[in-house]
Amino acid sequence: MSGSGKTIFSTQGEEQEKEVPALKEFLNILENGLKIDFRSNKPFFNGETPGYLELVIGSSIRWFKLLEHKTGAKLIDQESTPFLFSWITDFCEFGMVKEALPDQAKLLAFAKKRRGILLEFSKHQ
Repeated sequence: MSGSGKTIFSTQGEEQEKEVPALKEFLNILENGLKIDFRSNKPFFNGETPGYLELVIGSSIRWFKLLEHKTGAKLIDQESTPFLFSWITDFCEFGMVKEALPDQAKLLAFAKKRRGILLEFSKHQ
């Protein structure tokens, strides 16, 4: 996750809101770079099945959904990041990946607890 994502997760209010554009810019850079380097009509960067790059990027998918939930901002969607959106859709529907992705509700509960700890810690610094 980018530095902006970490800031959004661990702050509140104005400080959090000002990081959303930076996170969107990060995702646009990722979108454009991936489009340049991986222009095939295959569902994955490596072809028909996920490879290492999918695993690296894919490990952040659920966290970006949490950031969307936290900020109310659409970060990855068909309109602003169509390449990433399409890839994420294919990746999340791939058999083994679909089985292995953490349950979003459980991850949200974990994230809320973790965020509470981070916010409490930041009060004492």
